[in-house]
Amino acid sequence: MKRIFTIFTLLFAVLFSSNDVSAQSLSDLLRGLGQGQSESTSGSAEGDSSKKGGLSDILSGVAGALGIGNSKAGIEQLAGTWSYSAPAVSFKSDNFLLKAGGAAAAANIEKKLEPYYKTAGLTSLVVTINTDSTFTFKGGRASLSGRIERNEQNGTYLFHFQAFKKVNIGSMEAFISLNGKNDMTLTFDISKLMTLMQRISALSSNTTLKGASALLNKYDGMTAGFDLKKTAEEVIPRKSLVMVSVIIPAYNAQAYLGECLESVLAQSFYDWEAIVVDDGSTDCTFEIAQKYSALDRRIRVLSTDNKGVSSARNSAISCIKGEWFTFLDSDDMLYPYALRAMLDVAEGADVICGGCERGVTVDDTRRNVNNVRHRVVSGAEALKEGLYQTGIQASACAKLYKTAVFRDVMFHADIRYEDLLYYCDVMIRASQVRVIDVPVYFYRDHSGSFVNTMSSDRLDVLHVVEMIEERCRHDAGLSAAAHDRRLSANFNMYGLLSVHDRDGRYSEVKERCWEVIKRYRFASLLNPEVRLKNKAGILVSCLGGGNFSSGFEACV
Repeated sequence: MKRIFTIFTLLFAVLFSSNDVSAQSLSDLLRGLGQGQSESTSGSAEGDSSKKGGLSDILSGVAGALGIGNSKAGIEQLAGTWSYSAPAVSFKSDNFLLKAGGAAAAANIEKKLEPYYKTAGLTSLVVTINTDSTFTFKGGRASLSGRIERNEQNGTYLFHFQAFKKVNIGSMEAFISLNGKNDMTLTFDISKLMTLMQRISALSSNTTLKGASALLNKYDGMTAGFDLKKTAEEVIPRKSLVMVSVIIPAYNAQAYLGECLESVLAQSFYDWEAIVVDDGSTDCTFEIAQKYSALDRRIRVLSTDNKGVSSARNSAISCIKGEWFTFLDSDDMLYPYALRAMLDVAEGADVICGGCERGVTVDDTRRNVNNVRHRVVSGAEALKEGLYQTGIQASACAKLYKTAVFRDVMFHADIRYEDLLYYCDVMIRASQVRVIDVPVYFYRDHSGSFVNTMSSDRLDVLHVVEMIEERCRHDAGLSAAAHDRRLSANFNMYGLLSVHDRDGRYSEVKERCWEVIKRYRFASLLNPEVRLKNKAGILVSCLGGGNFSSGFEACV
């Protein structure tokens, strides 16, 4: 579809450089045509109304082209599959004589556009409009989808397009007229096309593009598009599906929830829903979520008793409408290009993994990315990377999950480090995983976050890595990775308890950690896939638990 609108730029550049139009301004042309429209006029073909069937026919044609009288047409009347019939051009004016001249000029321009449409492949355009207000444009190999919104005040339609890889189209006003049940004219305001041309020109050194943009800036009274014929009467609705569901569990998140939701609203990709699950908050979290929901209907709010982040996520998974879903913690943010960058490589994958950055303040310079590279791995390979901590981060966030594959994979309630276990369950099921080379997720590093505080909940990781080890025991490669991840968790907990458990409350847990370390360390030391950090810890541990504790405390 990007190609379609780029071709529009080139077509108009060619059109307005032709001799019979560039010799005078468009306004002069319209005036000349308008003044010549009477049955007593003789002269040019454009001024000979007998060749057009008379002034009344011309005015009737203009009324149809401009959508006059069709303001009551609803989405139900537009629903169907529509195929290209011919180019369509119309001119807007409050003066009927100017409209008449515009109709004559439009017919002339449409003839000139036809061969260019054929060359550009626009004659294969198919537009599908669904009864749930979603649409798809297909032209050749290109495909573009989004949602239609009707402007009740002026009877026009707003097409919310999904973003292109390089040019963010956003929303465009369209003029639609129905001529019976099976003929439709769809045109876009030239002022919107001009914005597009300016963006394309900014990305290109092509002087034709720049010239066309400058020239058309004078003629914002024109609309251009397509005449379409209905080829399928019945359309199967998408049952209100959206492309991506963003799941946001929130507990006492009033300090950060606003920024979190703003990062979703700032996405360059339009077709998403956000589900905020208020997990029994005692602050203003629910009110903040409701305020954003009132501003944008794509944001839904659920309210539950306080049962923890796993239960909150499960509540949202049960009611998602997206073909894909992702998780976003209420104190974190997505970069503006996050959803688009992952979806661009989604075809054929079950999971798409993006990068994650952490810090105190978000990097506002990350506004867009181009030419995102990706690699393809199996679910088993992705699981190994996560367990060895050498590539993909073993977290639930910064990823897209295919709903059809993972809707029934739930988080384990009443246990922390639920992300690590969820990651394992997902990757065991996944066939193909795609990994992009850019960060899509900003993890806010603050003193109140779970990983920056010490509590008994942190010890849950010891149970989680045992569960993962059990899941992986039937595969030698995964089993070795799970062993190393268990070793790493016991290293970490042993060190944290050495620092924080001064009164010996968790001395038995600390002793068990040390026993696991001694039992597992040599296998990991000899494993070439184990990261150097773990091997360094193994060597220090050989000097004894006291020396390891001292070294850990010095690094904290």
